[in-house]
Amino acid sequence: MIARMICLSILICVFAIPSTVHAQGTAAIAREMAEYVMKKFGKEVADEGVETLTRKIETIIVKYGDDAAEAMIKHGEIAQPLIGKFGDSAALALKTVSSQNARRISMLEDAGELATIGRTPELLTVVAKYGDAAMDFVWNNKGTLTVAAVLTAFLSDPEPFINGTRDLAQTVGTSLVQPIAQEVGKRTNWTIVILALIGVVSGFFGLRHWLRSSPSVSKSTGTSNTGEQSDAPKSRSARF
Repeated sequence: MIARMICLSILICVFAIPSTVHAQGTAAIAREMAEYVMKKFGKEVADEGVETLTRKIETIIVKYGDDAAEAMIKHGEIAQPLIGKFGDSAALALKTVSSQNARRISMLEDAGELATIGRTPELLTVVAKYGDAAMDFVWNNKGTLTVAAVLTAFLSDPEPFINGTRDLAQTVGTSLVQPIAQEVGKRTNWTIVILALIGVVSGFFGLRHWLRSSPSVSKSTGTSNTGEQSDAPKSRSARF
């Protein structure tokens, strides 16, 4: 609440300042914000000094406006490098999330994991829209989101993943199996496969028909049966 009131005061001051003294007004506002941040975060920004922090805040206010100012007031020195690198998307995300999730964003950036995941501005835009719930999801699934197809699915429709109605593991499985199936399909000459199947089936039925209708097979079968019948009386005579 305090941060929002300060940002509102900043906007009023900025637009009320005549253009001839606009730069001086912005510098004064930046210094007041720097002093506030120094008091709020203490040791976390002690190495910066008021003057250095004032210049950084002034640059951010001029370039990105009140969203960046609010993010700076809310999260202190954590916000400055993120906004400096990712601009409006970082400012909007940081002003939306808690201190814990702001630190998580900073940790992912410092570890190079945001770069590994990729499409960081889009990812931060999702965080800005859905807040802490989105950042919790990103943090808990940061490894899985490095799969390009999974990240694309999440960014295109994040809400079902965030609220748990869509399974990320299923998306991972699909993203792994589908390219393999597509590649197999591309490399397979289906015309040859179909013709081969037709040939096998035709050969089977042709052989079956030949066995049933062939005279030599029928004669051989008949002779064999006659021989068995003629041998039977001889066997009886032999007994007598």
